Amino acid sequence: MTPSSQVYSSSAIANSFLDLAAKDQQHLEPMKLQKLVYIAHGWHLGHGQPLCREPVEAWRWGPVFKELYHAVKKWGMDPIKERLNERTVRNGRLVLVKRPTVKDHGFSERIVSETWLKYGRRYTGPQLSALTHQRGSPWHQVYDGKRNTIIPNALIAAYYRKKIDAARSRAAAS
Repeated sequence: MTPSSQVYSSSAIANSFLDLAAKDQQHLEPMKLQKLVYIAHGWHLGHGQPLCREPVEAWRWGPVFKELYHAVKKWGMDPIKERLNERTVRNGRLVLVKRPTVKDHGFSERIVSETWLKYGRRYTGPQLSALTHQRGSPWHQVYDGKRNTIIPNALIAAYYRKKIDAARSRAAAS
């Protein structure tokens, strides 16, 4: 299966994670949700295409999608209590899309599900933040102490491509 050509808003990806968490009777707070969206975007980029259409910024606590930050900041460190809406432009008009999700019934949806299984069920927001801060990570390579520093998709793709290649090598060796 290959990546889809469709890219999503950070809110659509976040809603998919909120749905997966609800199925597992878990809650997500903003930091954890941000990091899950970033990690899914990274794995998708590692396979050749972006998952999210928005740029990733390097902030103090790791990679951030600014639009998602503003959509969930009202919850602070508390669990997010509702799915998110998205504002988008269609035919030159601003339109509100109610509670979008990733629904391609293919690769993108699988990446989101696998990210939830591997990271969402196991790690807290601060633990995921620490993962995104590791030496050599895209965040680590560009963070300069200021907000609004874009982490280039090419840098994220290269980082996750190495992870994919390493996993394939381990699988071939066993």
